[in-house]
Amino acid sequence: MSVVLCPVMDHLITHVFVCEGNRTRAELYALWLDPVDVAVTLTAREAADAFDEGTAVVVLDRGFADEKTRKLLAHLRSKSPLCRVVETRVRSAPFPELGLDHQLVKPVFEAELTELVGTLLLRANYHLVLRLYYQTTAPLLSLQHLADPDDGERERQETLERRADRLKEMIRAYQTELTEADVAAVKDAVNYTPVREVRNSDTELGSKYRPEKCSRCREPWEGSADGAGTKVTKLGAYVWRCGNCGHVQMRADPSHQDVGKYWR
Repeated sequence: MSVVLCPVMDHLITHVFVCEGNRTRAELYALWLDPVDVAVTLTAREAADAFDEGTAVVVLDRGFADEKTRKLLAHLRSKSPLCRVVETRVRSAPFPELGLDHQLVKPVFEAELTELVGTLLLRANYHLVLRLYYQTTAPLLSLQHLADPDDGERERQETLERRADRLKEMIRAYQTELTEADVAAVKDAVNYTPVREVRNSDTELGSKYRPEKCSRCREPWEGSADGAGTKVTKLGAYVWRCGNCGHVQMRADPSHQDVGKYWR
C-alpha cells in the first residue's frame, strides 16, 4: 500500500523523519515510506540537528531518546509547530503523556505505517495552508476597504488576492483528499480552547482582543481604557470597523500567532 499523496499540488512541508535506534528497523520503515521525502536518524542528537521548518511527520520509537524525549519533542515543536508525531511502542508500554498525535504498537506493519504517515502528511499541510490563507486574507480585508488606495496599496491588494485564490484552490484540493474526521481534527487543532472560550462572549472578546484604537486614524474606540471613544462595530470574531474613518481592522486570532512563512 502506497503513502497517501495529494495528486493536485506539491506539499509545502514534506520531510518525514524516522527516529529509531535500531538501524535495521529504521531502514525498513524508510523503505516503506520511500515515496515521500523520508530520512533516518539513529540518535537524539542527529534528530535534533535534522529537524527543520519543513518537517511534517516524525515516526518516533518510544525508547529513542529515553529521558530526553520531552526535550527532543519540545525542540521539534519549536522548529515545526505543525509537525505530526507518531510513536511506536511495545504493547506493554504505558500510555504516554507527551502530546503525541498517534501510536503504533509493535510489530508495525507496512500498510498501517504508510497509510497513517500519508494521512498525517496531508493533515499537516492542510493545517499550514489554512494558516497561510488566514495570514493572507487578514491584511487583504483592510486593503479592500480603503476609500482611496494608492498605487502601492492596489498592487499589494492584487498580489494578495491572487495568493488567496491559489490558497483556496489548495484548501479545496486537500479537503477532497481528507476524510471528514481528518478535516475536523485539523479544525480542532486550529481553533483551540482559548478561541472557544470567547466565541459566544462579545464582552470578553472586545476587552481581551479588541484594539484600543483605530490603526488608521488613531481615534480611541468606545470602551477603551479612558472610558470614552468613537463607536466601533464588530464584523467578525477578530474584525472591527472604526466608526470615525470606516477603516476595517483585524487582530490576529491567538491560534494563528505562529503562522509559518512557507510560500512558493
